Amino acid sequence: MEESALVVPVALPDALEQLRWRYDPLGKALPPHITLAVPFGQRDLRERIAPRLKELAAGFETFSVVGDDIGAFSSDALDTIYLGIQPNQDLDRLMQAAQVSFPEYPPYGGKHVNLVVHVTLARIPEELNQNVLERARAILQDIGPVKLRVQALAWITGNHDELFTDSFLLRPREPQLP
Repeated sequence: MEESALVVPVALPDALEQLRWRYDPLGKALPPHITLAVPFGQRDLRERIAPRLKELAAGFETFSVVGDDIGAFSSDALDTIYLGIQPNQDLDRLMQAAQVSFPEYPPYGGKHVNLVVHVTLARIPEELNQNVLERARAILQDIGPVKLRVQALAWITGNHDELFTDSFLLRPREPQLP
């Protein structure tokens, strides 16, 4: 069965990325990311969706967000440990624009009312939750808040055997004049 998502890929510091690779079953297949919408269109709709995503991305300059909290929630049979993202106007605008441009693909299929903007670090059985949660918090305490660059949208489609990623770059940020 084909799965799909619209995400904002980000680069994590090595210590958090190593944790993610170890405890997130999708960690090696997918880049670290902030999810904008899942599911998000099947690959056979590429001719219609890709130009709209290119236009959406072109409407935004690159920006940064800050991850400064480690949290957890339960979903499906696994608990999710995540890096929480501080509220950010640029990210809010991008998320809203994606929803307006693609109302047929609401975030998480419209299942959740209050979304937690985050980067997944681990999806683990409940019995591992406390140990991994404490490890993630210790890492973040050591490295401090994490600045993450938002430079592109990525549309990921496929299945566990083969994933396809279409990337759409945001505009470079114009230099600030003194």
